[in-house]
Amino acid sequence: MLRSNEIAKPQMTRRGLDNSDKPFIPSLVGGVKPNALDPVRDVDSPSIHPYYNELQNLEYSNAVLQSSEPDDPGPLDNHTYEFITTEDRIDVLVQKLNEVTEIAIDLEHHDYRSYLGFTCLVQISIKGHDYVIDPLCVGHCLHKLLDPFTNPQIIKVLHGGNSDLLCLQRDFSLYLVGMFDTYTSAIALRLPKLSLAFLLNHYCNVTASKKFQIADWRLRPLPPQMERYAREDTHYLLHIYHRMRDELIRRSTKDTYLLTELLDKSRKVCLKVYTKPMFYPQGYLRLLSKNARSINPFQREIAKRLYAWRNLIAREKDESFEYVLPTYMLKQISRNIPSGHHGILACCYPIPPIVESCIDELVIIIENAKKNCYELSYRCKSPKNICPDMHQISESLKRKSNYVCSCHYDLIKEKIEL
Repeated sequence: MLRSNEIAKPQMTRRGLDNSDKPFIPSLVGGVKPNALDPVRDVDSPSIHPYYNELQNLEYSNAVLQSSEPDDPGPLDNHTYEFITTEDRIDVLVQKLNEVTEIAIDLEHHDYRSYLGFTCLVQISIKGHDYVIDPLCVGHCLHKLLDPFTNPQIIKVLHGGNSDLLCLQRDFSLYLVGMFDTYTSAIALRLPKLSLAFLLNHYCNVTASKKFQIADWRLRPLPPQMERYAREDTHYLLHIYHRMRDELIRRSTKDTYLLTELLDKSRKVCLKVYTKPMFYPQGYLRLLSKNARSINPFQREIAKRLYAWRNLIAREKDESFEYVLPTYMLKQISRNIPSGHHGILACCYPIPPIVESCIDELVIIIENAKKNCYELSYRCKSPKNICPDMHQISESLKRKSNYVCSCHYDLIKEKIEL
């Protein structure tokens, strides 16, 4: 169930898969903006949140600001449950969500066989009901959840919602207005641990399994034990929310109202806009930083070229960096300066499928890196055949010495800029 190479890549059927450096632009499907305080505007700017005005003027209902007796959710069997794979059931779910005042939300994400990652499951719980939605089947219509998700009279409860709400933006054009984050609440209450597993044990006397924390959530059909694991993440979350909210109210003072402070922090998190991770060509220097003094120009040049190749292949094939060429293997190849097919493969265990299929290309990359370094060494005016390492170059610069040759200006510049 972990990182299976046998699963077809479901994200390849999605429209608009974009691994380029073009910025992500927040959007509203069809230009429809439920619960709007103002008309749709400026949604074509990567820096403008479509619900900026609504979040800035958010006012919470008395039901959120006052304590209440928490309901005991009991075991999973106490709730009705549905695994949603069709659009008509999404429509029914939206109707039910619009009738409640509290929604628990969680996501299961996959990023090992994808460049940017994608959402594999959306879990939702309300009083008496648990739902698990399969975005691989109905991702195209999940934007319909925007109505209850942006209704300020409905509180959305998440644990560590920072990453989840950004995934909702990226994958489904969904935004949240009115969130309570139990992770941030655990910090405010100064609990000894912040994980959801701890909160489940602390407030619900439930021991959560860690068996599927790194499971491959692309699996279909979803094994029953993984389905149950996903349900647990939201089944108890509303009960935890009530308990934590009441504690925040009790611990508040005349000068410090903890609940209001927490809700304001959650509001600011909801204002965040998803941005694509940027690729920095000089990032390879960070990988080598721990051993910078012992790395020679040959090793550095190989690392630089492998780092750029890995990024290019990951974008083209929609794979993660670690799937294409794990970082520890990149360092191993750079350190050993191998020759030929066998030399490269000897640095990789187990051999990544893409490395095996692109071995000829990697041989050429490494040989060209060596050739480039030899040419630099030949032109170098320093007394050594091979130019000094980056540490020596930096020290020479500090002493304003003429020891450093001009052919290493680019390397020095990269080091300083990084």
